[in-house]
Amino acid sequence: MYNSGVAGWLESDVYKWPDMVRAVELMATTGIGSAKFWLGEGSNFIYGLVNVAAFLAQTMQETIQFNACDENNWSNKDVVKGTPGHPGAGGSEYSSTSACGQLHQSYQDYTCSAEEDAIAGGQMACDVDPNMEARAATQATWYGAPPKLFCAPKSKVPNAPRWDFSAPWCAPPGGWGAVEPFADDAPLDEYWEYVNNGGSCKDYQGIKTGGWKFDGEGCADGACPGSDAPLFGQPARTDVEGCCWWGRGVIQTTGVCNFGKMNYYMGKRAADEGRHSIYPTIDFCKNPGAICDQDSPPELKWVAGFFFWMNAVQPYNQGGWNFIAELKKWVDGGMNLADTSFIDGASGIVNRGCHNPPNCGTGELHGGKERAQNFKKVMDAMKSSLDGVGGSAGQVPSTPSSPPSSVPATVPMPSSAGTTSAGEPCDGVSDSSIGKWFTDADFKAFFPNIDNAACTGKGFFNRCALLKAAASFPEFANSGDSNKDKLEFAAFLAHTSHETTGGWATAPGGPQAWGYCFKEERGCESGTCTGYCAAGNPCGQWGFDCTCAAGKTYQGRGPVQLSWNYNYGQFSKELFGDASVLINDPDRVANDATLAFQSAIWFWMKVQSPKPSCHQVMSGQWTPSAQDLSLGRVSGFGMTTNIINGGLECGFATNKKVEDRVKFFERYLGVLNVATPGDETLYCNLMRSYR
Repeated sequence: MYNSGVAGWLESDVYKWPDMVRAVELMATTGIGSAKFWLGEGSNFIYGLVNVAAFLAQTMQETIQFNACDENNWSNKDVVKGTPGHPGAGGSEYSSTSACGQLHQSYQDYTCSAEEDAIAGGQMACDVDPNMEARAATQATWYGAPPKLFCAPKSKVPNAPRWDFSAPWCAPPGGWGAVEPFADDAPLDEYWEYVNNGGSCKDYQGIKTGGWKFDGEGCADGACPGSDAPLFGQPARTDVEGCCWWGRGVIQTTGVCNFGKMNYYMGKRAADEGRHSIYPTIDFCKNPGAICDQDSPPELKWVAGFFFWMNAVQPYNQGGWNFIAELKKWVDGGMNLADTSFIDGASGIVNRGCHNPPNCGTGELHGGKERAQNFKKVMDAMKSSLDGVGGSAGQVPSTPSSPPSSVPATVPMPSSAGTTSAGEPCDGVSDSSIGKWFTDADFKAFFPNIDNAACTGKGFFNRCALLKAAASFPEFANSGDSNKDKLEFAAFLAHTSHETTGGWATAPGGPQAWGYCFKEERGCESGTCTGYCAAGNPCGQWGFDCTCAAGKTYQGRGPVQLSWNYNYGQFSKELFGDASVLINDPDRVANDATLAFQSAIWFWMKVQSPKPSCHQVMSGQWTPSAQDLSLGRVSGFGMTTNIINGGLECGFATNKKVEDRVKFFERYLGVLNVATPGDETLYCNLMRSYR
C-alpha cells in the first residue's frame, strides 16, 4: 500500500505480491553466486520470516509508501535548513542535483572495496559516463511532488534548477489552461529544452502545481545547488552531469559500485565473461534504469533489493555487530518488539552503511523511527496473517537434532492388497488398533465433504488407508484406554484436518466439516514450488543422503503436509530403510493414500528433541519439566499445537488458526461421544514456543 496523498492509502501498482514471491524464490534458491537470501536454518523458518520482515521494513520506508521505483527528490525545507537538533544539509530546496546524491551523498563516488575490485579483475564499479542522460521512470504523487530525477551532460543542461511547488497552479486535464504532460518516453532533448526554459505543469500525469526555477533562496549565478558531499571530496553540485546513479528498486540500489556488482554477478558482464547470469541481456552499467523499466522483468525491482540485502546486510559483521547473530539473539530472546536494537542496526546498514550511524561518519539514520514501526507492523501481520484456516507448508517436522532410527522394522509395511472403500474389510486391520472402535459411520461423520468435487482429496483419503497406516504404528491411539485413545485420535485428526481443510467461514456445515479436502499444498500441484529444497545434503551428518533430486519438488503433501527434502528423506529412511525412495519420488506421498497417512502418523509419533512427540503428550507419557512449567508448557491439546507450529501460533493472543484447530478437536470428540476433559489445556497462548 502507498500513501496517495489525496485518496488515502491505495494498493501499489509498482510493487506487487506475486513479483515479490517470485523474487524471494529466485534469490533463496538460485541466488547470486554463492549468496542466497537467508530463510532460516533447517526447518526453523522463524529466523527467515524475521529476515523478510526486516527487509520489508526498509522497503516500506524507502519506496513502497511512495509507490516509486526510482528515488524521490526528498530534499525539502527541513532537509535543507534543518530542524531543532538536526542541522540542515544546505543548498536549495528540491534541487535537481538530488540525482547526484542527497544529504551529503555523492552516488557516483560510491567506490567498491579493494577486495571487490580484485574479484572483478581490477574494477567492480561502473564507469561514470559524463555523456549519459536519463530520466527516471517514477516520482512521488503527493500534491506538488517534485518530478522524476534526471541526469544530463552540461552541454545539454548547463545549470541545475530547483523545483518550486508553490507556483504555478496546474489546471486539471480538460480545464482552462490545461497542458498535456510529457509522456514517460518523451524525447529527452525536448524535455531538456523545457527544463532549461523554466517550464512548469508538464512533468507528469496528475501534476497539481509546480515548475522549474533557476533563482530563489539557495540559488546563485543561475544554478540551484544541492548539499555538498565532503566525505566524497565533492562541493555542492550545480549540474547533473554523470549523476545517473540514484536509487532504484524496492530498497534503492544506489551508486556506481552497487550497479557494477549487479552487472558483474547477474547482468550482461557476467554473461559476457562466461558466468551464470539471471539477466544476461541487461547491462546495469549502461542502463541503470533497467531496474524500473516497465519492459523489464517485473520481479527485477525486488531482486535488486534482495541482491543488495544479500551482499551488504546479511553478511554484515563489523564493530562486534553481526547481522545474523543479532537476528537470532532477538528471536531467541522472545521477539520483543519494544526492543528495537536489531531493527535499528539493520536500518543503519541499509541507510548509512553501518549498524550504528552516525558513528561511521556517513550521517544520521534517516527515518529510523518509521523503519522500526514498519518492522513491528510486518511482524504483527505475520502473526495475524496466520489467522485463516488451511494448511501451511511451514508446519512440518523440524530438522532432526539426533540421527533418525536406522531400523525400518519399527515401521512395518502393511499389505497393499485389499479394498480401499471405507467400511469394507481391510485385510485384517479393521479389528486392530483404532479399527476396534473407529467405524465407517465415524469416518463419514468426520468428513462429510471429503468427496466434494472441489476437493483434490476426493477419492483419495479413506478409512481403509487410515487403518492400514495406523497398523504400522502399533502404539498410535492404542493404550487400551478407549477414552484416552479417542482423545489422541481426535487431536491427530484435528491438526491434520486443519492442514488439509477446504473450509471457510460460511461453508456448508461450518468450516470444520471440510477436513481432508486437499491432499497437496495448494498452488504447488504443478511442481512450481521449488523452494522446499535445503541446499547440499542436510542429512549427511546422520549418515544418509537426502540431496534434492533433479526436477523434484518437496512441497506439502499428505495429511500433515510433509515438506522439505530432509523430512522426505528422514521419513523414507525410517519407512523403507532407504532415503532415496521418496527423495526420488516425493509425489508418491500424494498418490498413495496409505503412505500419506503413514507420513502423518510418523510425524505425530516422532520425538523432535527438545520437543516431546504429540503422541507422548496426548497419551500421557510426557511429564513437563520444571523449566517447561515455568514456560507455561503443560500437557493437553494446546501443547500439540506448540509442537507443530508454536513459533507462529503460541505465546501470544490466540489467532484464528489456533481456534480452527480447537474447533476441529471439539467436533471430533463430539462424533466419538467423548467429553472434553475439564482440565484439558486447549490453547497455547500462555506457552513459550520452542521456535
